[in-house]
Amino acid sequence: MMRLSWFRFGWIVCSLMAVAVLATPAVAQEEAGASKPLPLVEEMQLPSMADLLQKPHVDWVVLKKGEVLIVKPVHPRPKTLEVLAKQREEALKIPFPKRVKLNGETKEEFEERFEVELERFQLQRAKPRFLEVVLPDNLPLPEGVDDPVFQLEVERFVERVVHHEDHMLQRTDKLIDDGMLGEAYEMLFTLERRQPKWPGLQQRRHRLLFAEAKKKRANNDFFSAMVFLEDLSQSNPNFDGLDAELGSVFDTVITSAADKKDYRKTRHFLGRLARLKPQHEKVLSWRQTLLQESQKLKNESAAATQKNDHDLAMVLIEKAANVWPATPGLREAHRRAAMRYQKLNVGVVALPGENKGPYFLPTLGDQRQTALQRIMLFDVDRVDGSAHYSSSIFEEWEPEDLGRRTVFKLRPTRDTWESQDVITSSSIVAALTRRLNPRDPTYDERLASYVRSINVRSPFEFVVNFSRVPVRTEPLLKFAMSVREQTAVNEPPVDKELFKFRVQEQNELRITYRRSIPEPNEVDEHHIAEINEIRYEDYDRAFQGLMRGEISMLPHVPSWNLDQLAVDERFFLRYYALPLTHLIQFNPDSKLMKNSELRRSLAFALDREKILKEDVLQDPEMRRGRVISAPYPSSSDAYRVAVAPRDPDLKLGFSLAMVVKKRVGGKLPEIKMLVEPDVTTMVAAKSLVKQRATVGITVKIVEGDVARDLQGRPKQWDMIYRTMRMAEPVTEMWPFMTMARRAEVSGLSYLPDWLRQDLVELDEIADWNSAVKLLNNLHEKLKSDVQVIPLWEVDDAMVIRKNIQGYPVRPMHPYHQVQRWTITPWLPTDSI
Repeated sequence: MMRLSWFRFGWIVCSLMAVAVLATPAVAQEEAGASKPLPLVEEMQLPSMADLLQKPHVDWVVLKKGEVLIVKPVHPRPKTLEVLAKQREEALKIPFPKRVKLNGETKEEFEERFEVELERFQLQRAKPRFLEVVLPDNLPLPEGVDDPVFQLEVERFVERVVHHEDHMLQRTDKLIDDGMLGEAYEMLFTLERRQPKWPGLQQRRHRLLFAEAKKKRANNDFFSAMVFLEDLSQSNPNFDGLDAELGSVFDTVITSAADKKDYRKTRHFLGRLARLKPQHEKVLSWRQTLLQESQKLKNESAAATQKNDHDLAMVLIEKAANVWPATPGLREAHRRAAMRYQKLNVGVVALPGENKGPYFLPTLGDQRQTALQRIMLFDVDRVDGSAHYSSSIFEEWEPEDLGRRTVFKLRPTRDTWESQDVITSSSIVAALTRRLNPRDPTYDERLASYVRSINVRSPFEFVVNFSRVPVRTEPLLKFAMSVREQTAVNEPPVDKELFKFRVQEQNELRITYRRSIPEPNEVDEHHIAEINEIRYEDYDRAFQGLMRGEISMLPHVPSWNLDQLAVDERFFLRYYALPLTHLIQFNPDSKLMKNSELRRSLAFALDREKILKEDVLQDPEMRRGRVISAPYPSSSDAYRVAVAPRDPDLKLGFSLAMVVKKRVGGKLPEIKMLVEPDVTTMVAAKSLVKQRATVGITVKIVEGDVARDLQGRPKQWDMIYRTMRMAEPVTEMWPFMTMARRAEVSGLSYLPDWLRQDLVELDEIADWNSAVKLLNNLHEKLKSDVQVIPLWEVDDAMVIRKNIQGYPVRPMHPYHQVQRWTITPWLPTDSI
């Protein structure tokens, strides 16, 4: 290391001329030792991005006369000269060593010790006066100099130091000015990784965020611009020009949302701006605009209430709440309107009737609509091993003469909450008579085999005489009430079903139901008047709607989401009275499925417990489901517990498949499977296909448009994956096995003799115990012959907001007793 005097320094400087080529690539490198002055600082060019990122790092030492020395990075850094200046100030405070002899110390020892302390003192005083520089490796040293390390006396020679990092910041500024924001990001990222606290780094980052936001706005990418501006505002809320840019970007997106009447989005963006700048002029102006619009709608709602136009009043007050929930007096106005005209918003992933695929059985949406709308003579009210029935039409129904005759007494009045007219004996007897007529479209072959005659005693009483005693009367008469009306002159009369709720409006995104008979004004308590089923693309979006308050009920929820909802104090989980049974049925017209070995191979190839755990429940403990061995619920009296589910056996399944292959010529045809359209069933079906492939059976899920027969069913299919809830196996097994709406003898033709005989015998049994015993035996036979493959049953639930009251603890379906439900007004508090 060499410390330079002024003379020595001048000599060395003359030897460092070639250093200039490091910063000025255009200048040809001179031979070492050539006599040429050092470049002046104003002649230097800013290093390129490639040089800064790829070449060895160098600093510029600017001398008092403006010359520039290019050296290896100096230390301390950053703010080299400021740090050295502080160190010099501290060094001046170091006291001169005291010339005091210690006790017992000889003169020689004293002189030696004092000399060491004096040298240390001089070194401490002198060190901050000098800047240590190291010449670059590619620079030849002057003649007679071996060490590339030199020390420059700062106060005499050095004006300032420009570090490599300072050059990176300067280059970043140039890149931002030139609109090369990607390169600027790369430069800053490199610097931040090496020197995260370098002075000026954050300022450049803020400038880059601002430039990026302006660029995004210019390209109409306002959402990205908002993200950059929010980041900048949180880091530097006083950045020059930030307020104006925030106003421009946010005003654009807020205006766009407001023009589309999407006030939730309007308030969302306004809230984001308000959190950044609560007193921003755009925040204040938009708040006033939305408040005025909400107030106007609130006043219109009050006017509609005065005219007894309660549905319009509710629409208007909901719009007012959507525009600005914080409007003064809105909460009370909303409560009054919502108490009078109660609306239930339900989130679904499929609307009734929207299934256009090959699956031909009623979907969950179709079943939901049927349960909501139709007025049934009898409905299953609860289940505890067997079904228990109720009726909104009959007051009493008493069997007489050992069950050969039943007297039905009708209700002469109706409650104000009921959305149906009083029905008389003549209407019901007419409907029953049509069902007994073989030439009528509503003909019920099973009912006709039981009923001998019907006698009307009065407008509210009639008697049904049976030719043979039914096990139970209620399931025999469990059908939707309809009346026959003349719709046009010279046209035959048609049956018109009576509905509790009618479709008011329907499109691809929602369906609106309203009471067929509105509740009167003068009652003390009103009930649900309107139900809106709102369609979401998937369950995740439906959950978001539930959390945001768009909907108050989810009738169907994947099992893997129930734990999350169970702990949310805003909602109730209501498990259905019957589990949802998943099973596979075979096409009665499929020649391939008539092969019992193939059916058994399909059954043995299934590891149902694995699919139930991993796909259906996503729960290794299977808390909400179980593998089953019959198509009816495991809690039913008909279910024989001793008949265990079939264990998977791949070897046996493969062997049976090989037997079938030999019989059909060495290659099994592809099996076509229909699948009920639902996220859970589709996931499970794909796993079923993979498992069957392990035994050499190829199963294809049928999707898209397919050729259909006269009944609307696909022409080519072999089996169907479906779900169902069987409340009354005694009467439901026959139509279930034939996949028909009613029990008809013609539907039994494809079944084995033993199964036909058992179903007919079940239909003819007159006592409950014998029917249950036969069903227990049928359970075992169905498993043995694999006429159906029961998979599992799932304890599914609906999710309902806690402001809704009146629903059963264990509902039979999503809208069980919905006419009695009430809703306590609830207004989402997401205002800003």
